[in-house]
Amino acid sequence: MYKSRILTMALVTSMTALSSGCGVIAYAREAEVAQAPAVIIRETAPKAEHTTPDLVVQSFYSWYLSYASGAEGRNPMVDGAYRDRPELSADLVAEMDALLNGPDRVNYDPFLQAQDVPGSFELHEVVMDGDSARVVLSTDFAGHVLAIDLVRHDGAWLIDEIGRADAPEVSAEADLGARLSGAEQGAQAFYDWYLTFLSESEGEGGPPSLLNDGAYKRCPYLAPSFIEELAAQLDSGEPLMADPFLCAQDIPDWVRVEQAVEARNGVQLTMVSSFAEHRFNVFMREMTPGQWLVDGVQPVVD
Repeated sequence: MYKSRILTMALVTSMTALSSGCGVIAYAREAEVAQAPAVIIRETAPKAEHTTPDLVVQSFYSWYLSYASGAEGRNPMVDGAYRDRPELSADLVAEMDALLNGPDRVNYDPFLQAQDVPGSFELHEVVMDGDSARVVLSTDFAGHVLAIDLVRHDGAWLIDEIGRADAPEVSAEADLGARLSGAEQGAQAFYDWYLTFLSESEGEGGPPSLLNDGAYKRCPYLAPSFIEELAAQLDSGEPLMADPFLCAQDIPDWVRVEQAVEARNGVQLTMVSSFAEHRFNVFMREMTPGQWLVDGVQPVVD
């Protein structure tokens, strides 16, 4: 059986970070991935003669994405809803329980092996070997592929282990497109969050700023090297003439990506805002596969 137990992974922050406003975007979406199939919910274990490994995986992940993506903001891990799913083996349920109740904290969803919830998934391959099987599943996050291992128990196929799998090979053009898309979405996520942060902080004593009390050091949208650069700039005592994240002295209503190009050690994005003729460059660095963080901001020099 394929052994890659999820309990050995480093667990450092709370599971509630999955739904926080300043969570890390771990993977970029790819539009060409098929939409998720219709939700299939089974309240009792399916009969063996009507079950195959791929149908079990499809049933579980259709339910899981529907549950986690609902308007209510529910989390099947935090709610413990996974415990009632007939597609899971008793061993896997016990492992998830131990993970939640253990001394360490998790900063990812172990069923998804990701920090965010994808919008869809697609099954690619089923390999069977007696009473064990593996189903390969990909989501609409770039390079996000799971290996789902199942065992046959009392005639029914049950999900027993979940781990990351190697992403299928893609062309250089498709890979560049995925990188640019990932960088764009990482930057957009930061600026959507940042403008909301500034708006909600107005009137709380002085102009709103992520620099107050070193709050920028705790925002996981920012690369460590950029955080060090900001710290050095602040320690120098030189006054800031503009917001270092917006290259502006006022707060725009919106910020969006105008152009993305590959650059050395990452991607350079040209950003525009609701201010007329307001443009600035944002440098994005891929820290881990699919995890794009802001690594620098500079005004556009004509």
